[in-house]
Amino acid sequence: DNQLVVFADDTTPRYVTCVCVLDYHTVAVADKFGNLAVVRLPEKVNEDVQDDPTVSKSVWDRGWLNGASQKVELVANFFIGDTITSLQKTSLVPGSQRSAGVHDD
Repeated sequence: DNQLVVFADDTTPRYVTCVCVLDYHTVAVADKFGNLAVVRLPEKVNEDVQDDPTVSKSVWDRGWLNGASQKVELVANFFIGDTITSLQKTSLVPGSQRSAGVHDD
């Protein structure tokens, strides 16, 4: 069918400038006002997608104001103070786990 189906969204409206995928359930999102937010899908959403892999239920199951029926959870929110133009995973110390880096112009 070649359809893009939104099965989860955020309750906070954001003017997104960039996104960085941190893991399978978590993303870092930056907006034009200098906010950096880390949001994660609840575990229940993953179970719902596995129960309905074609996501046909999500097409017809709409929430409040025609939004997605599932909502992401806010893990962290930071105010950087300047418009963030890119986010990328980078190693801060050689041999360490990867973490997100922030760049603004």
